Amino acid sequence: MKKYSEIHKYLLKKSETISQVNSLVKSNGVLTIEKEEISFFDFLVKTMISQQISSKAARSIWKKVLCISKSNNVKINKLFQQKDSYQILSKIGISSQKINYLKHINNEIFSGRLNETDLENLEFKKFKETLQSYKGIGDWTCHMIGIFYFGYTNIWPKSDLIIKKFIEKINGDSAKIIDLEKKFSPYSSILAIHIWKHYD
Repeated sequence: MKKYSEIHKYLLKKSETISQVNSLVKSNGVLTIEKEEISFFDFLVKTMISQQISSKAARSIWKKVLCISKSNNVKINKLFQQKDSYQILSKIGISSQKINYLKHINNEIFSGRLNETDLENLEFKKFKETLQSYKGIGDWTCHMIGIFYFGYTNIWPKSDLIIKKFIEKINGDSAKIIDLEKKFSPYSSILAIHIWKHYD
């Protein structure tokens, strides 16, 4: 894979005719995919918690999950296997529906039916199909897993609200529709990270 400095130059070159993209890429400087050093299931928990709630609320709930895990000296996957998991997890703000989804996924990972090594070796279309066969995992969650867990550089998370907002802004100011996904392939993930940083 190209170095991030080379990817940055590529984005600057490709955005020369799109001033809004070019200016934010210049302003942000070289950005990288910062992968978290946590387990696949832990990442799924963190990401699914974030669905349909504010970033602030999601960070607060995730912090509480980590606190419970640490104070009880139990791994997060084991926490979801406990008999009193519904009581513990619902008390900190995780919906019973999300708890059900995550308990099932946890069982699938434990049994080996859902394997991160197998996922990593799939083309992204098949990767999405596999993950979306599990309730609670949609487009947005697949995109977040692909970018921030597996480090894929060419995922365009068009279902993300901030990305949608940016696409509308760009195309509202343009005489013709600009396909950002196509234009910035094979580094559309990095462009998405630039957009998120801009709106952060």
